[in-house]
Amino acid sequence: MKVDIFAKERQPLALCAIDGETIMIPSEDGWASPTGSPRVARVFLRRNKYFGILKILSADTNARYFHIEIRPENKGMPLIIRPLHFWEKKKRGLT
Repeated sequence: MKVDIFAKERQPLALCAIDGETIMIPSEDGWASPTGSPRVARVFLRRNKYFGILKILSADTNARYFHIEIRPENKGMPLIIRPLHFWEKKKRGLT
């Protein structure tokens, strides 16, 4: 997904939507549609635990990496995002 964020601007980040028995991941254009049509999903996942890496790029700084966990059974916090530390990035070949 590509989202332009300018200096001092706040922008929400929605990585997924958990709905019933599925997890929806948005398309590259995100959820919103200028015509007001329904959400556009890139992929639908079964309702399971998923783990991955999120890479955030900036024109002015180095890329930032985050570990993400999707745990739909945890209603209080179904999505966990935490920074990857240097040793984790090195182990995964991301440095």
